[in-house]
Amino acid sequence: MTVVLKAFKYSGSKTRYLTCYKRPPRYVRRVVEPYLGSGAFVLNAMNTLGVDGIGYEVSSEIVSLWRWLQLSRPQDIYDLDRLVVDTYRRKGRFDVRDLDIHQGALTYLRLHVCAIPRGLLRGYLLMPNLKLPVATTIASLPIVRRLKVVHASGHSHLEDGRDFWFIDPPYVINTDRTSVTDAIKTSGYSDDALAYQPAQTQRLLERIERSGIMTYGSRAKRVFPSLAWRPVDVRGVGGNNHQTSYRVEHVAYLNDWT
Repeated sequence: MTVVLKAFKYSGSKTRYLTCYKRPPRYVRRVVEPYLGSGAFVLNAMNTLGVDGIGYEVSSEIVSLWRWLQLSRPQDIYDLDRLVVDTYRRKGRFDVRDLDIHQGALTYLRLHVCAIPRGLLRGYLLMPNLKLPVATTIASLPIVRRLKVVHASGHSHLEDGRDFWFIDPPYVINTDRTSVTDAIKTSGYSDDALAYQPAQTQRLLERIERSGIMTYGSRAKRVFPSLAWRPVDVRGVGGNNHQTSYRVEHVAYLNDWT
């Protein structure tokens, strides 16, 4: 699938891997993402294949960002960029919460100009060496407006005969809940990620009848052993101790198609 659109950067996005996945079957009329995040797959499927899209997201911050983008004109993105630049020139480094802007716009700033690496919800102080992805966000707006965004768990989705699933759940670091909680709190993911349990995804997989793609990291075979996982890539991931660990990205095809 051709990669063209990227509305915003969010940790865990699979944009770089979209060309590695098999193309959805011809019968598909709608792509379903039960863990929407930045929606890289569904946006590009809608743009390339001409299908409809629906995404479910439990994080109020990320949903607010999607709502803001769906209501925004290109000029609104330019104006936000200018507001950040002008405020920095007047005040120096500042807290983006001081700006009188939509909650979704605030989340957009936090993801792009308030954290290194970008795509995390770690702070509120502007990092002046970072820039907003104005051009790429504006290019995505026509498709973003067509996407149906639901502020709810995707596990409640009622499957249609022409649906295609793209399942990219939160990555659980280990099975000890205290350690997971501590890791997520320092990682920059939204607090809603704390509620995630792999068993939720397993129950979803058991009732899916249509085709789909699922992705997961190094522990894919251990957390979801029933799937036929295939490695896609090995990449370095920076940790809080400034040491690089390596993560194997996996893909599995659901109800495999030819």
